[in-house]
Amino acid sequence: MKYLLKYDFLNLLSKAHFLLVFLLFINISVKSQSETSPKGLTQEQILLYNNAVEYLSKYKPDIALPILYDLLDSVTPKSDYCIKIKISISEGYRMKKETGKGIELLKSLLLIKNLSNENRAHIYNRLAALNGYDGEEGCEATIRYSNLCIELAEQLGDKDLIASSRNELGYIYMKESKLVEAEEYYTKAYQHYIKAKKNVYAANVAINLSKIYLNKVDYEKAQNIVDTVMSLLNEDDYKNMFMRLYLQKAVVYEYWGKFDSAYKYVSLGRVAQKHYFLDRMDDQVFEMNAKYELQQKENEVFEARMLKEKQQKENYFLIIIIVVLLIVVIAILIFLYLKKLSGIQKNKIDEYEKKLLKNKIDNKNKDLSNAIAHAYAYNNSLQLIKDTLLTKTQKETLKAINLAINTDYNWVRFITTFNELKPNFFLNLEEKHANITESEKKLAALLSMKLTSKEISGILNVELSTVSKSRQRLRKKLNIKTEANLNDYFNQF
Repeated sequence: MKYLLKYDFLNLLSKAHFLLVFLLFINISVKSQSETSPKGLTQEQILLYNNAVEYLSKYKPDIALPILYDLLDSVTPKSDYCIKIKISISEGYRMKKETGKGIELLKSLLLIKNLSNENRAHIYNRLAALNGYDGEEGCEATIRYSNLCIELAEQLGDKDLIASSRNELGYIYMKESKLVEAEEYYTKAYQHYIKAKKNVYAANVAINLSKIYLNKVDYEKAQNIVDTVMSLLNEDDYKNMFMRLYLQKAVVYEYWGKFDSAYKYVSLGRVAQKHYFLDRMDDQVFEMNAKYELQQKENEVFEARMLKEKQQKENYFLIIIIVVLLIVVIAILIFLYLKKLSGIQKNKIDEYEKKLLKNKIDNKNKDLSNAIAHAYAYNNSLQLIKDTLLTKTQKETLKAINLAINTDYNWVRFITTFNELKPNFFLNLEEKHANITESEKKLAALLSMKLTSKEISGILNVELSTVSKSRQRLRKKLNIKTEANLNDYFNQF
């Protein structure tokens, strides 16, 4: 039994301070609400905030925090009510053992300009509570923030905050085994709550004071202070508190050596503990259901948000595609327009170049025709002289004239003009007919000009029959079909 009582004592010792600090915080929150009603909020939002605070008082942070998060989205950033909500959120972090997040949140609030002393004092008080779990360094921080809170609370005349900070200091000093200092701070906090008729908070402090008296072997005093607060509370309303009080009385009686009384109160404490755990199980089931519903709601919100984001992205990409298509269409229209202008311009240039080329060809043809006509007339004139002078006494004269007929000068002049008009004629002719002679080239060139045999005979100063025979030999040599027109054949080169 003694081992059982010690186990209960150690188990409850770790919970006692937490419950006391939490109840003190709830008292501060309620007082804050009564003194300064939030402005600019609907009655529904105020009710939600009060419900969240009530859930925190029942140690249900998983239900309270989502409500507080939603409320936080509906208030003006850095407003007084926004700060109060964030302080409540930090308390939820403390309950969930996420002290680092709570400390970080509260420290960010201290950076707000024009922060009221009331809010600053509350933040100091919560920082003291959160730091109390973090070893020696946390203890130092708790002492520092508690003293800062007391200094501001004294200026504000807020005795509840002063008592809460003294309770924090009492906890730290008791943790460090400085029982004289712990008793001093706990006693002042206890006296305030008794005077203010805040008996639940007084009961939490009384349990800690009973532990100090028990350590000082003052069993009667340890027992009396527990009996005093029990007489001030209704067990039906505060079953969990009575469980702790019964177990504390059992520990006192055990150390006092009154084992019958110790057994009696252990039994009462066990019954209360059973009801406590049953209540906790019911609460946890409720919390799990609420958490599940909240998760479902969050999933629905998340899916709706993702769907909205997807639609926004699709609309965004659709707009981009439409814009790109418009740009492409405009670019194509501009390109076609420029191409059309370029085509028109090119056609004009081509027409102009064709006109220039035609003029050039016409001029070359004219020059060639003149050269041919000149050679033809020149040779005809000489032929006439030849016919006139055809006598035996004039043979030498005729010989000289024959030498003059169809001179190389006239042929060179003809070839020069012909090559300008048809620059690749002789090259193409030689590629197709490699065995063609120079005289045959001359005949082919004259034939490509579509000259008659008579005109060719005059130019070459040969008999008409000679031209005809030369044509036949050329056709046969080059293997040109009889039905093919020689003028057309050579004109293609």
